[in-house]
Amino acid sequence: MSASNEWTEYHLTPKGWVTGTEKTDFNVRERERPADAVQTVKVRDYQSSVFSQVDHTREIVWEAKDSQKIAKLKSKFGEAPDLA
Repeated sequence: MSASNEWTEYHLTPKGWVTGTEKTDFNVRERERPADAVQTVKVRDYQSSVFSQVDHTREIVWEAKDSQKIAKLKSKFGEAPDLA
């Protein structure tokens, strides 16, 4: 069992990054992907033990086929935020 395994999915939309499903060490809060989303990124903080460093990762878990729209929105809103 890990010391900590928390993650959040962020959806890139024309309004900016929208928080999706979130998992904390004690809870999962499910949220649907918005219909106008063009990309979903999972941002994860994992710590295998209290003695180890936190492993921070970002993974694209879904994206629309419109790469130009994704690039345009990323230039406007930047990369997905870090965990809060």
